[in-house]
Amino acid sequence: MADRDALVLPSGFLLGTTSAAYRVEGAADAGDRTPSIWDVVGAAPGRTADGSTGSERISHIKHADGDLALLRLLGPDAHRFSVSWSRVSPSAGRPHGDPVGVAHYDRVLDGLLAAGIEPWLCAYHWDLPVELMAAGGWLVRDTADRFADYVGLLAERFGDRVAAWITLADPWQHMVFGHAAGVDAPGLTLLGDALPVLHHQLLGHGRAVAALRPRAPAGWASRCSTP
Repeated sequence: MADRDALVLPSGFLLGTTSAAYRVEGAADAGDRTPSIWDVVGAAPGRTADGSTGSERISHIKHADGDLALLRLLGPDAHRFSVSWSRVSPSAGRPHGDPVGVAHYDRVLDGLLAAGIEPWLCAYHWDLPVELMAAGGWLVRDTADRFADYVGLLAERFGDRVAAWITLADPWQHMVFGHAAGVDAPGLTLLGDALPVLHHQLLGHGRAVAALRPRAPAGWASRCSTP
């Protein structure tokens, strides 16, 4: 980012990079990780143009050190990444902290901080554990409580190193494209009957923030990402 000093930006503006767990991590069977809704939908014939899935992708799990080295060379102020719910808390969405999954995100967080890059953690980017989808997913209120439990686990494990929290990525889009129109996971075509999905995501956001407050350090920030 050699030209960044020539940019005229507002005070406090951060230049950042971003990734999402299902899109980059691969290693779908590492540790105790269980399938997410994107694992199931992505593997369905005809769902992707070339038939590729997230089972391997660019294998960020295997190449995290090299990826972090590239980020250091790029020099962003912040990096926003998402955590795979199924990788950290694979037991029907109830938190226990799979050591293999936790170790990966420890490695990412420590690497970002060592590179002078602010870690921005997104707890959910549309990859609900299949066990929770089978119980109703975001169509049922209980998922908001399970989400708060999961975010509480993330705060306990990683809260001392996270600069900013994003609870949910684009909840409106997840409702429309995943549950009303069937374009994205979980691939439902409920049309107007998908509206409870948005309500329960926002309820989950509020409960997740409540779970974060007693665990996150002073100066933390939380956001619910919107389109």
